[in-house]
Amino acid sequence: SDKAPSQVNLQLSANPPVAISHDEWVALRDELWNYGRDFRTKEHKSTPQQCAYRASLAMNQMQELYHVSLFVVGGQGRLLAERALTCFLGEPPQTNFVSISDRIDQYKIAGGDSKVVDALHHLRKSGNHTDHDDTPDLKPSDKPKIIAAACTVARTIIEFLKNPPRQRQPQVQQLNQQDQQQQRMSHQRQGMTPQGMMGIG
Repeated sequence: SDKAPSQVNLQLSANPPVAISHDEWVALRDELWNYGRDFRTKEHKSTPQQCAYRASLAMNQMQELYHVSLFVVGGQGRLLAERALTCFLGEPPQTNFVSISDRIDQYKIAGGDSKVVDALHHLRKSGNHTDHDDTPDLKPSDKPKIIAAACTVARTIIEFLKNPPRQRQPQVQQLNQQDQQQQRMSHQRQGMTPQGMMGIG
């Protein structure tokens, strides 16, 4: 079942967001939810609409616990980035591990806006700070920057749904194939047999 929409006002924090007002955040969250509300079931898994729905859930959790949990704000921000990348690129391959950093690179190569790329990386790094012991802890003053990055990514999901780019996924697959072919040619020039080489697309 859906979680109730958060009523928490981000602007009442000691570290309020500066990139967006409370009403703008709620409107953005709810627009994502409305795009995906009819695509929540498993037969719609990884569709852009379901990604929008799941992105809205991440935003809702970030809002609900903004005042009390850096762990949730950072972790849900990273989940938002992952769901956005699935929206933009399709579901990641199941045969090979592809990191979120690799996926962001794919999005960039496929023509992704540099500001969105930067926002995705910011959410990735912030999430890493909540998951890995060898990275610096997030600080309360980091929260507004995470919210700003989340807004950039959320708006891009909506723009994607309003104007889906043609041939985006085939373009990514073609880039993967070209990269794999270049690796084979490099190995052949070096007299190596490219056994076991696998693409990531």
